[in-house]
Amino acid sequence: MKVKLFIVLLFTINFFHAQDIDNDGVLDEDDACPTVFGYASDIPSKNGCMKQDCKKLEEERQARLKIFQDESKHVDYNKLVEKIIDDIDLKLFTSDNVIIFNKITTLTCGTGSAYYCPVNYNFESPVFSTDDLLTEETSKKLYNKIPKNIIFAKRIFGEAAGIEFENEPILNNISKKVKIFYGIEKDAIIYPKHKKIQTKINRYNGLLLSIIKNDFENKVEVRKVYTDSDFRNIKTFLNTYQYIDNHWILIETKTR
Repeated sequence: MKVKLFIVLLFTINFFHAQDIDNDGVLDEDDACPTVFGYASDIPSKNGCMKQDCKKLEEERQARLKIFQDESKHVDYNKLVEKIIDDIDLKLFTSDNVIIFNKITTLTCGTGSAYYCPVNYNFESPVFSTDDLLTEETSKKLYNKIPKNIIFAKRIFGEAAGIEFENEPILNNISKKVKIFYGIEKDAIIYPKHKKIQTKINRYNGLLLSIIKNDFENKVEVRKVYTDSDFRNIKTFLNTYQYIDNHWILIETKTR
């Protein structure tokens, strides 16, 4: 009788101390979300609540990154920048003034990703990103390529979306301060290429270049957006380039 009572008592203790109601492998006593299936986390408040298996996912992501790194060891991305700039369609600039977005920022807020595994590298563009494209040297090349009055600006996406015009010269060229109407009148720096330059600018084109993603086999998808000052004429091109025999080749173009 005493043996049976001991077994029942032992079972009861183990049941309450080793229970896992949601069957996620995290015991209820350690599970921050004991009734919801989740994955383990080193953070107690997220343990058993994570929507992804971070350890497994990180191993997969690192294996993916290594493939990109191995493939791109001998790739010349400077040639890609040259190719992207060479392929700019100058006919789409109908104004004497062009805003070049030489910086792009995305502002976000909130905790929507709190229970998902963090990404430890640029997942979409692991070897060549928008930041790699939009360098100071690229700004100089764009200035030399486009035969228009040039204005540089930062494009902001997400929270507080908008633009910020450069208020200090970034090139060693003759520059001039102007007012430009972009929803409201703002101060800007212009690099004139025409003798006559307005002090207030209402008409202009815009050019935004960004890297959408990298693909295996040394493929890079580039977005080129051309706009006018009232944004009623927006042309977007998605160009896919591939590095073949030491050259970047345009293999596909989509328009939106």
